Amino acid sequence: ITLYPGDEARCSTSDSTIAYAKAATAYTLAWRDKTIYVRNERMQTVTDKIYQIYGYQSKITDARLLDIKISGKFKYQPIDNILQAIQYTTGASYTLQNKTIIWSVKN
Repeated sequence: ITLYPGDEARCSTSDSTIAYAKAATAYTLAWRDKTIYVRNERMQTVTDKIYQIYGYQSKITDARLLDIKISGKFKYQPIDNILQAIQYTTGASYTLQNKTIIWSVKN
């Protein structure tokens, strides 16, 4: 397979195949610009991306938060700005303890 800009190859370990596809470029490469780009993704996925870029672990204290879906594009900025935006749009609340974000349901 020859790949050109905008292409991607996906390797499957289950059947040892390689599939060609057009890349969702902005979404796929967002990590290079330290941008969090999510499309209707679960809270856990968003917190995983926060960890990848900012190095903050997350602890979700209420299972109801796991079903929240988030969409948006967060360019690299202070962590508090990202967390406040998520808090505002989801109704969740957070506290920071060292490098851990503790998410809970807002009372």
